[in-house]
Amino acid sequence: MTGDSQQWVTVPEAGRLLNKSERTIHRWVSSGRLPSRKESGRLLVDVSDVLPVTGVSDPSSMAVLRSKVTDLQGQVDILQSEVDNLRDLVDRQDREIEFLRQAHAAALRLQQVAIEQPKRSWWPPWKSPGD
Repeated sequence: MTGDSQQWVTVPEAGRLLNKSERTIHRWVSSGRLPSRKESGRLLVDVSDVLPVTGVSDPSSMAVLRSKVTDLQGQVDILQSEVDNLRDLVDRQDREIEFLRQAHAAALRLQQVAIEQPKRSWWPPWKSPGD
């Protein structure tokens, strides 16, 4: 099938949709029974191409599969958004950690300066310590 009826999915998604193992999907691709393409280094198969291989040609089954694919794609989008949010949080925490490291280093420098300064006698300057 061509045009808008194509629904490209990854091998694991196709396996879940068809209740087949990823190995079976890969065998079908290798044998030429199942057309595929590579996109961004990932092997994709067309759900509309998967149906004839399994003997499913009922349009209602196709609609169910397309619905499942759409749901899965929606879940992937939600998960991607969550991943982006978590990356932002990690970046913010990394910046906070760096700020705290710099503040700690500055505090250590100030402490070192205070240690190196000569100690003043707590005695009043007009009295000597033995008086």
